[in-house]
Amino acid sequence: MASVIDEGSSDEQLRLARDYFERAFEDAPIGMALVATDGHFLLVNRALCDITARDESVLLTLDFQTITHPDDLDADEALLEELTAGTRENYRLDKRYVRPDGSEVPVSLHASVVRLPNGAPAYFIAQVIDISHRRHLEDALRTAEVRWRAAFEHGPVGMAMVQLAAPDGGRIVSANRALAMLLGRSREEIEGRPLSDLTLSDEDAD
Repeated sequence: MASVIDEGSSDEQLRLARDYFERAFEDAPIGMALVATDGHFLLVNRALCDITARDESVLLTLDFQTITHPDDLDADEALLEELTAGTRENYRLDKRYVRPDGSEVPVSLHASVVRLPNGAPAYFIAQVIDISHRRHLEDALRTAEVRWRAAFEHGPVGMAMVQLAAPDGGRIVSANRALAMLLGRSREEIEGRPLSDLTLSDEDAD
């Protein structure tokens, strides 16, 4: 069915669209901000306030440089310069914000640029995800790997990592010290050999 849209209804649609954008921006589950070309925050949502542990009124008086960890600032500013120069239109960067109490929060930042008709940057759009949980998992995985490696290397029981998909039925990728001592061979002599080379044949068993 065809419809006629008069000026009044167009204004109403524009208002509704603006209201929808404002609600979507404010209620987004990730941090969002509009950032001026000098780095000052122009508009921030509730999630970004929670991530940075700052009230909206405070964030709007600051720039991203102030709350970025000093060790991460050079990389962030270098990428922002590329956005400004037009050599890229967006970038993604893992960095850290520093909260008012001095604690750090790791985030994944996606930044893009909105340009004026003449091509000059008008402002930047920042999307920020708190990756603390991911970092905790990565740290836990690294710790578990270190502990497993120590148990493998120094354990009193002979152990080996074997590539079962090898054409010869299994090839030893890595052997620990205990296995080398048990077999009376060096680890270099064991690693890379087929598993069958280290097993007893019926003749050996006799």
